[in-house]
Amino acid sequence: MFERFEAVRRAARGGRVMRRVSEAMPEAAGYALPADDLPILGMLVEQTAPSEIARVMQLEPRALSHRLACLLSSLQVQVPEARD
Repeated sequence: MFERFEAVRRAARGGRVMRRVSEAMPEAAGYALPADDLPILGMLVEQTAPSEIARVMQLEPRALSHRLACLLSSLQVQVPEARD
């Protein structure tokens, strides 16, 4: 969970949040997101600066941080713990 919050903080500071992803990932991830978050996902995939995402989406930085946290939470995959 800490990594997710650190990613949001990094994005809010204008840093890079995601590594380059395959072309299939945004399409697959799009099914887990509300339609109004798809432009944000697309801009993240293209490594658009958070300040530019906020400008394009007409969001205050704090609102964008919240949207990013929700977006990342929606994309979280539950991984079962390894059994000994």
